[in-house]
Amino acid sequence: MLRNYLKIAIRYLLKHRGYSAINVLGLAIGLACTILIGLWIQDELSFDGFHANGDRIHRVLLDAGMHNNSHVQWKTQGPLAATLKTDIPEISHATRYSETGRLLLTYDGQSILQDKIGLTDPDFLAMFTYPMIQGDPATALSSPGSLILTESMARKLYGDADPMDRVLNIGGAVDCMVKGVIQDPPVHSTFQFSCLIPFEHVIDIHPQFGNMIEDWHVNGWQTFVMLTDVHAAGSVSDQVGRFVIPDEEEE
Repeated sequence: MLRNYLKIAIRYLLKHRGYSAINVLGLAIGLACTILIGLWIQDELSFDGFHANGDRIHRVLLDAGMHNNSHVQWKTQGPLAATLKTDIPEISHATRYSETGRLLLTYDGQSILQDKIGLTDPDFLAMFTYPMIQGDPATALSSPGSLILTESMARKLYGDADPMDRVLNIGGAVDCMVKGVIQDPPVHSTFQFSCLIPFEHVIDIHPQFGNMIEDWHVNGWQTFVMLTDVHAAGSVSDQVGRFVIPDEEEE
């Protein structure tokens, strides 16, 4: 019986070639689009899934909309991270994060242009899972002038030589000493830094910012928090709202 069905189907296809071609082509395009959309969704959902504490990490967002118009952005105040960690018991860690544009790095009498230099706080290494190859994650970013290189960046600058405690000048503005080497961020990582330095050096690299990183009326940096409990997000969100305010330009 199946053989008869196949014969009938083939005869119909041959008799109505144009109509059949349109149907087959439409089905093929539909299947291809479904597969591509599925692959895209899978790729998007795989981002940052490698962080051991990912279910407890949240980025603080600011609704800067006015007059009932919602406008959510990631820019928050410089003092926010430390304040949230101090004032909200359900927050165990908090960090700021920013990346520079292309800067000149000078080392051992040589210079190269490099971008994606991350500026962050010591809690960054306790929150996000980027394994250290050399150095102590508890202290590698704890003091001004410290620097962490990715594995590929350390090899690019120093080859097979030990990069630890070497001095690297960032943008002609600040000398930093290598205090750690970290694994390169995976492809599916939100952060794609080449090296990390303490957040306070944003003023050295960008003097025009002045004291803005301590100004509660200036929103310009990302803030991430890690909760003590995965179920505390709702109550913490309500409390965070007391600290996040729009800047003067958006009011």
